Amino acid sequence: MSSPQKQHTHRKRATTRALLGDAYVEHVQDVLKRPHVEKDASSYPPDRLKRSLYYADATLRNRALDLKVSPLTSSLLTLYKASVKDLLLGNYDGNDDKEVLVAHVMTAERQMRAVEFLRLPWGEAASDIIRHLCELRRYEFAARYGDYTKDVCERLKVPSHSYIKARYIETSLAVESAYNASGLNLKAISATIAIYADRDSFVHMSMLQMVEEGIWQKLRAVLFCNVTDIPKVMPDHLRHTIPILEGVVEAVIDTYFTRRKDDPLNINYWDPKPSSYNMGTQLREEKKKKAKIALVAEEREKVANLAEERIKAMEDRHTSVGLLTAISGMPVPSGNVSPKKDLDHKEHGSWLEAHMKRKKAWDTMMAMGGQVHRRMDDYVSNHDSVQELVDPDVWFDMIEEDKETKEVQGGEG
Repeated sequence: MSSPQKQHTHRKRATTRALLGDAYVEHVQDVLKRPHVEKDASSYPPDRLKRSLYYADATLRNRALDLKVSPLTSSLLTLYKASVKDLLLGNYDGNDDKEVLVAHVMTAERQMRAVEFLRLPWGEAASDIIRHLCELRRYEFAARYGDYTKDVCERLKVPSHSYIKARYIETSLAVESAYNASGLNLKAISATIAIYADRDSFVHMSMLQMVEEGIWQKLRAVLFCNVTDIPKVMPDHLRHTIPILEGVVEAVIDTYFTRRKDDPLNINYWDPKPSSYNMGTQLREEKKKKAKIALVAEEREKVANLAEERIKAMEDRHTSVGLLTAISGMPVPSGNVSPKKDLDHKEHGSWLEAHMKRKKAWDTMMAMGGQVHRRMDDYVSNHDSVQELVDPDVWFDMIEEDKETKEVQGGEG
């Protein structure tokens, strides 16, 4: 018999240290074996679940440079860890909901053994390359969306995060192979890469430059790849910025294209708006520098307005403490503030609904990871496996798990 759905008003919480007890390891250095998937749901008693929790937590906290996982794998392991903890703490409504959680754990463990990108990197060099390639992608995002994001964050009164380091971004693989193969000086090769990145018009081309040139197919492809790549390149300390950056990119998409509501990521149905063609014409024909700057400022204002509207709508749907306070990591403001519910006491339906969102997020991120095996043209056009973005609620619910990991790594655990 199906269990009735209940409105959950409080989520039981406990640190991983408390749940694991003596099995908890303070400083993780060893490579851990991935857990074997059990034959059925009845094979996951508390002791077995604690082994799963130990694996997820220790892998996420591993301090050895050659064992760091990619940002996407880190997000997936955090979802897996959250499901295991909910099972151990009884954060579910009846057997039906418990079965959903166990099924998620079993699916995760099966895919951890079968899917390549869920495994650990092969040594320090691979881990270092992953880190630098993700930095390079964030460098592109900052060049393209940095001004939009800064405007939106200023409006929302939350800190904006710079994804660009003061120095140029190096890709370890290119540097190492170049100077080893040619015998050239490392500094000279690094300078060459810096010059290339600085002059690469594709990386630095703004949205409005593409609108001005009328290259709508390229603009569609760039926007699709950018919005689906955001979760792949944000490490755990930047994961809370994902909803804001996604909100900005989606605002750019909806400023210049119409989309199907039932299939928003199908770029075959992204059609440039008449106003987009008009703006492209105005930008091409405007010869006065000041007037052109004013046009660009107006367009940025449109995007910022739409992004602000979207992100505030997320806050209204999720919680009242403010969600933006939770995202930014700032303390809750004092004074005359409207009473709002804490994240731990939000009411967004049954536990089952929350767990299904998490499972759906897992499937979406797995599909995003699977895109890497396709050719570039297929990556954009043959994208049936990535039909929508991860529900923002899932990113917000990961905030507490991220806080625990950071506190432990900071020695406060």
